[in-house]
Amino acid sequence: MTQKATAVPQFDADSWDETALIAQSIAQKGFQLIGLRPDGTAIISDDAMTLPDAVSPEVIDPSLNDAAALAASARYARKNKVTLTAWDKLMREPTFTTMLPATHRLRELVAEEQGKDAHEIGVHVEWSAQRPGAERVLMRLPRKADPEKVGPLIPGWSSGWTIEQDTWTGLTAFTWGPQRVLPGIVPIRSLMPGAFEPTAWNRIPMGLASDASEVVWQPQLHPHGLIAGTTGSGKTQGLLALVIGCLVRGWKVGICDPMKGGADYKFLNDFLAARPRMELEGATQLDASQDTAAILKALYREGQRRKRLCLEHGVNFWAKLPAEVREREDIRPFLMVIDEYKSLTDRDTVPTMPKGVNDPELEAEIAELREFDAAKLSISIYTGKIARELRAWGIYIWLALQKAEQDALGKDLRENLPARVQYVIPGQTFAPEVLKFLFPGDSSALAATEISILDDRESQGLGVMTQKDGPTGFRGGFAPDEEHASFPALLTSMGVPYPRPLSMDAPARATASPSGSDSSDRFAGL
Repeated sequence: MTQKATAVPQFDADSWDETALIAQSIAQKGFQLIGLRPDGTAIISDDAMTLPDAVSPEVIDPSLNDAAALAASARYARKNKVTLTAWDKLMREPTFTTMLPATHRLRELVAEEQGKDAHEIGVHVEWSAQRPGAERVLMRLPRKADPEKVGPLIPGWSSGWTIEQDTWTGLTAFTWGPQRVLPGIVPIRSLMPGAFEPTAWNRIPMGLASDASEVVWQPQLHPHGLIAGTTGSGKTQGLLALVIGCLVRGWKVGICDPMKGGADYKFLNDFLAARPRMELEGATQLDASQDTAAILKALYREGQRRKRLCLEHGVNFWAKLPAEVREREDIRPFLMVIDEYKSLTDRDTVPTMPKGVNDPELEAEIAELREFDAAKLSISIYTGKIARELRAWGIYIWLALQKAEQDALGKDLRENLPARVQYVIPGQTFAPEVLKFLFPGDSSALAATEISILDDRESQGLGVMTQKDGPTGFRGGFAPDEEHASFPALLTSMGVPYPRPLSMDAPARATASPSGSDSSDRFAGL
């Protein structure tokens, strides 16, 4: 490691920006600016990890105690414009170097943030030859230091910087990268292919990342999904992007949203293979809940039918069936979306009719509560069975929640929903522990970092989603309400077919469908 002195133009050595300009010109010649002597002579090296040669200090009075000796060393450093870089506790011996004042100041800021003495912090700056500023900053931090709090102290810090800790060397590397910025709006139309594309069924775009790449759901990697977000976060738009993305890639889709009567998705009704009756069609809340339970039972039966077909043809995955069999038997990937899942399955204690009370209205209310409870139980049971058993047969399920909370889903169901998305209201903050429901382990801290880096405090539709390399922030697809009416014609022009409705016919041994259903209705039997 070569180290030498060289003359440089006069500059404000306490200024990071002016130091960076001089350091850039030196870096362009293959060297790194590592120090500055009191006379203004620069110390350069071919290795940024090199410290300037040590400066011999005055002898420390041996009669001083440790604290006093350390304080005396600090006074010596200030007086002689050098930096105390090490303190040998055993020998009570200081080490001084002519560190760059700008680097020295950064080290002091880090020490203050960490509550440590500056000599306990190691800082090495590798200056960029391409631009004025640091290319990489290497720090030796205290054992329990949080690099996420230290990074923003580096001048020029932005969302593009990355952090990597090396447990072997004990160094933390902060590396510059271009600032990450998400697009303000990602139209759902921009996420759609030019034509109906069923061969792309395993790649459903949800939105765009900061590098303009698509953030996608891959069912073969993460078969079922869970999406969370409060009102105003963009969750409903995210579900629309998911549904439309599946429709144009050959999927059959069902949507159960009994809490809101399916109002957000009604413009897609003709393209849905299953949905509960809506309030606009005269259905009550109880009707919609019972319809949802019936749909999930029917979907489970459909999964069993597909399983039998696969076993008959000696294959273990629906897409491996011969093309002519898939065509004849209407075997396509099937997405079932259940919105407001927690509200739909939260069970209340059903009271019993008090003895001796003759109140037909109260009795009718209690009877309706029992029916609600039975529907909620059925929905919970069949959602779990579908998530556990049907992925190989092309049945996939996404659940949507307002809040991702521990009591929202049982552990078994949650573990069978590996695709996770959290949508965020602009300016909303999440502590890592809040995100652990969706992103367990170290992933929660990564998800929180993605949110804090990419939130511009203005744009809706910020989400973070599980990907192969960990949680990734993205801007979700968006379609304004006034655009919804144009989607049916667009889907038709692309060749998206009207689906064959999910069969609601139960086997002969099962209970018959409710009476009074219209056999000509696409959703007969609900």
